Amino acid sequence: DASDADGVGAAPLTPEILEKMKFKLPPGQWEYMRATLWLGLRPSELDAIIKDPKKRKVRFQDSTPILSVYQSKLLSVSKEKRWKHIPLFHSKMRVALKDIEEGIVKKPLVKTLKKVAPSIPNIGLYSGRKGFTDLMLSLNQTLENIAMWLGHASIERTWKHYKNKDKVIFNKIGPSYRDWETDRKSTRL
Repeated sequence: DASDADGVGAAPLTPEILEKMKFKLPPGQWEYMRATLWLGLRPSELDAIIKDPKKRKVRFQDSTPILSVYQSKLLSVSKEKRWKHIPLFHSKMRVALKDIEEGIVKKPLVKTLKKVAPSIPNIGLYSGRKGFTDLMLSLNQTLENIAMWLGHASIERTWKHYKNKDKVIFNKIGPSYRDWETDRKSTRL
């Protein structure tokens, strides 16, 4: 699952790692990795929508563009139900689509990725997609929606194979830890 040609699971890409790679990759290759991260696309899906614009559609819901991507791997599903829909609610998502539409996205070789990011074990073409779940969770999106945008039939698949269990994501509420510690000391139990 989510592995590269060598069968090893791809390491998740983060926006921070992606930024460090920006000037190390040849033109178009960084944009490819940005598209996999910000759109959550499989490399085969990104390749398909680059090659054949008919495999992507854009419509608007309210003022938000919705990217629809044809999933050719869903052979047991009727062709009209093979589309997955990704809302482009973040500016970086819209920029990634613009790069695709303008034809500047170029697929990197895995060995090139490993050369520019040697400190990231198992970095590969799937790394952006592997980082998508945590990126979207950090933007307060629900796991149910993220699973749909990835094209998964269940949130269990998203959780099991795409959520980085070492990364803690939460929404801060109430007093900070420092405030809690101060309150705790002043109200000795």
